[in-house]
Amino acid sequence: MDDQHAQFLIAVGDLCAAAGLAGLEVQVQPREDGGPAVRGVPSEPSSSPAARDQVDDIGYRRTLAVGDRIIDLESIVACTIYAPANEAGG
Repeated sequence: MDDQHAQFLIAVGDLCAAAGLAGLEVQVQPREDGGPAVRGVPSEPSSSPAARDQVDDIGYRRTLAVGDRIIDLESIVACTIYAPANEAGG
């Protein structure tokens, strides 16, 4: 993996980790062969042990749960974060 691709995965990992902690929704778009975009609050999948599930040495798990799907971090080509709904004004 080249440095630019690794930096992209770190940025997506940071974004999803922060969004998950705050309960914010993200939308991730996997490569075309990875299925449609999925939106939800990201979390770590409970089924895989963290030590064996890392992408190279970047410190992020290979997979994350978004909505009802498990997404391979390396398959993500775009990630969007959504602001929470404005409770006061709709």
